[in-house]
Amino acid sequence: MKPAIESWRDATRAKPFPKQKVNNEQMLMFSRMTEVVFEAIPQSLLQTLAVLQYKDQRTSLQFVSLLTSFLTTGFAVASADREIDTSKYRRKSEPLLFGYVPKTDARKQLYASISSFTLYKAVKVFSVAILIVSTSFRYAIILLILEWLGILAWRKSYENWRMYERGLDGVGFSLLIHLCGYLCLLAAPFPITRIPTFLTPRIYAGSLVYMLTINFGMIFFSYRVHDGIDFLTEGQAFLGLSLLTISCVISGRIAYHYVPESHRGTFYKAWTFKDHVANYWWNDCVYSDDHHNRITTDQEYIRAAIPCWVSRHYVTEEKIIAFYNEHWNGWCEDPPDGLTIHSRRGFLTM
Repeated sequence: MKPAIESWRDATRAKPFPKQKVNNEQMLMFSRMTEVVFEAIPQSLLQTLAVLQYKDQRTSLQFVSLLTSFLTTGFAVASADREIDTSKYRRKSEPLLFGYVPKTDARKQLYASISSFTLYKAVKVFSVAILIVSTSFRYAIILLILEWLGILAWRKSYENWRMYERGLDGVGFSLLIHLCGYLCLLAAPFPITRIPTFLTPRIYAGSLVYMLTINFGMIFFSYRVHDGIDFLTEGQAFLGLSLLTISCVISGRIAYHYVPESHRGTFYKAWTFKDHVANYWWNDCVYSDDHHNRITTDQEYIRAAIPCWVSRHYVTEEKIIAFYNEHWNGWCEDPPDGLTIHSRRGFLTM
């Protein structure tokens, strides 16, 4: 019920809950991602395992149900992500990151995106299921753990693995968010996870290429090292995987074709959140909201508020210290709207 509740709260512009860290729009997106990752994907995997293992119980309804599950996930990923990308607030606040949905041909892009995400999930679930049936859950779990650690190490090399928000950037919570991001990459790669706040465009694109490639390794291991499955021969498995993967790549390329030139780089550039804060948020951002969810165009406030909400791991301390030293005395007499100066204690709050 969480996605339905958040949809209603977002549509009616309800006030955020007390101590709610993100706005209603983000809560809706997170609830949809959680539903897809922890419900739709496991359900599809279980259905696929049942089809492959229990040959005496296969029915046409099972295949229809499985296809519907793949298609539903593809639609959920494409539609939910496009909804947040077309947000008027986000396109004003983060014009460099949001705006990949074009003003024209948006419907063509949507159809291609649904097709690509549907096929992406199908080939991954298909490959993992064959690996599990032909070997055991142990090999699949080992592979998933190694992939999770590998992508984490890649993010760590960019120093972009912690949660972006101050107060939520602890090791435990950051690893949990990384797990969610990894599970999205497995079968539901929401494009929003590509932004510097999460995976970064370079890691997102590289991970998608890896995920599509490793599927062939899983099929090879299942049939050449183990006995494979009775439902499909090795040739049929490779042929089906190849056709589905090619179709996924083609439909994804079509969707990417409709991305405006200004935003194509957001899908593959090396772009960390620390760089984004130091460059865009510090130099160019003139439209944001304050802690009361009021729109502000005061660049001085936006700069002053950065260390109040951004994790210290992504803040350039030298700039902040110099900026505070320059403005502190003036703020004590006349602070920007929304900021409170505790002069005796020597700190600032929102």
